[in-house]
Parts: sequence; structure tokens; C-alpha cells
Amino acid sequence: MLRFFSQSISRKIIFLVCAVLVFSQVVSFVITFSQISASQERSIEDSFLRIKLLVTTLFETETAKLASQAQMVGTQPVLMAVTGSEDEETIQDSSSEYAGRFQLDFFDILSIDGEPYGEAGGAWDTAALDFFIQAIEEGQLISGYALRERKLAFVAAAPIGLLPNHTGYLILGNYVKDQIAEDIAEIANSDISFLAENEIIATSLAKDEAGMELRRQFMQELQQAGAEAVNGFRNQDYIFKQTVLKGVQGKPLASFVVQSSLAETQQFFYRMLLILLAVSLVVVSVFGLMSAHLARTISTPILALERLAKDVISSLNFGLRAQPVGNDEVCSLAESFNHLLQEIEENHSKLEEYSKNLEK
Repeated sequence: MLRFFSQSISRKIIFLVCAVLVFSQVVSFVITFSQISASQERSIEDSFLRIKLLVTTLFETETAKLASQAQMVGTQPVLMAVTGSEDEETIQDSSSEYAGRFQLDFFDILSIDGEPYGEAGGAWDTAALDFFIQAIEEGQLISGYALRERKLAFVAAAPIGLLPNHTGYLILGNYVKDQIAEDIAEIANSDISFLAENEIIATSLAKDEAGMELRRQFMQELQQAGAEAVNGFRNQDYIFKQTVLKGVQGKPLASFVVQSSLAETQQFFYRMLLILLAVSLVVVSVFGLMSAHLARTISTPILALERLAKDVISSLNFGLRAQPVGNDEVCSLAESFNHLLQEIEENHSKLEEYSKNLEK
């Protein structure tokens, strides 16, 4: 290989130009792709922030609506009379009626002593109920997120009647369902899953066999990431970021994880790679042809000088001359070579004449 290039100036020039071009293209690739990668990271981070803002806005809107409903229903004389009667069957019927009227998943009624009626008794833990009652008696407006039956729910709580003459308490709300996650995912163009107690409680992921496998892989990735999930983590196909949701008690209660596919990013990356390779091929080809022409321009007169030198050596004809072409360094070299030949020719003639004189 080295011998191949050592025998031709034109080959050296072409090789040098192509090597410089290839090196410049490699540097261009590295810089371009690093900028693309940084841009995509910023785009993904901006997408996560937009989704977080979207979820926060939707949830605040839902909890505000529930708080307004709780305050309105809590002051109705009919409900006050029902709870005042302490007739459990009547109270349960009223609970079902109000839940259906306001399209709620649950409408729980508690006695003045804080005891839940009907199914509500097994739906809440004691600590949550104590918090609701204490906050209501302190005059606080309670709305936010809570776990009911191990499910994440939008909740609002209010007294039944006016403090301090109230006859009980009510807690109403709706569960966070798959439909909510699907609606958010459609707007955000990214899958989203809500989790509580290390279980998926609502998700936009499909429910078919492929979707269930994706859920399993997702939970495995999440468990491996642990606390670092809030900073974002990724695998070969997806990038994830977890956001913690605080409950009405102000403590971390659940979370939602945004799962953004890297397929579009990878396709964009490959398209850019193909474009850059095509551009590089064109550039190297064009400059390769230009360098070949340049090499011939330089090497042709030098090779002519080489042939002339060999002819002079073989024939000892010092009257041969090079033909200078152009007005560059190669032309100057040819003129200098001609001047050298002229000097040699003159000295050779003088030596011949001197030799003849000595023979006489």
C-alpha cells in the first residue's frame, strides 16, 4: 500500500485530499449528531413538562369541580334530614341517588361521629377518614387525590349542613381510570400510566397481549430505576419520566409515568444519517475529481521533466529542452532545468574543444 502511493505524486495528492475530506465529514457527523441529540433531549424534556402541566391542569379542574359539588350538596336540607334520621338504608339509597345524579363513582356519607355508612366502611382507612373530619371541622376546603379501595381517586369532602350544626360528613369523587390516561395520551402523543402502591391503576397502554407484555416490561424498568425514575430513564425503545402526586394529606400518594417512544427519534436519526452520507459521497466524489485534475496538472510537467532527464542521460544530448507551461512553480522548475541543461551543454562543448586542442 505504501509502495503504491510512494510511486505517484498524483496518487498522493488524491489520497491526501480524500483523507482530509473524510476526516472533515467525520467531524461534521460528530458535531451534527451531538447537536441533534441535544436538541432531541430538549424536545423530550419540553414534552414531559407540557404533559406534566396538562395533567396538573386537568386534575385541578376536576378536583375544583368536585369541591364545588360537595359544598353545594352538603347544604341541601334533604341530605341533612336523611343523615339526621340515622336510617342506614335511607342513607345508602341517598348515597346511590346522589352518585348517579352527579355522575360520580362514589358518594360516601359519614355520621356525625365519623362512622361511614354502607360500603364506604371498608373503602377508606381510618387515618384518611380522621384527616377528612379534622380538616372539615377546622373549616378547610378539602379536595385533591386520595386512595379509595386501593385506587387513585379525585376527592372532595364537606360537612353536611353548616358548622357547627352539621349532621355528618360527605366524601365524593371519581376514580382515575384508563379513559383519563387515554385522553391525555391522545393529546400528548405519549403513553401515560398512573401508579399507586407499585401497581398500575390506570394506563393508556393497550390491553391486548402485546400491551400486557409492554406493561410487564414497563413495571420491570420502573422497579429497576427506583427513585431515579423522577430524573428520567430509558431503554432501547422508550424514554420514561415519573412525576409524584401528593394526596390531600400532603404526602406522596401516587405517581404518573410518561412513556415516550424513541422510534420517531431513531427514524429521524437514520434519515439524517443517510442524508449526510449521501452529501458526503457527493462532496468526496466532486473533490476527488477536482483533486485528480489538480494532480494531473502538477504531475504531468514533472513527469515530462523526468522523461527528459532520462533521455539526456541515455543519449548525452544536452541540447534537449523542457517545454515550460503556465506561470507557476512547476513552470519555474522547467525553466531552471533548461538553464541547468544549457550550462551543462556549454561546459560540455568547452571540454570537447579543450580535448581537441590537447590532441593537436
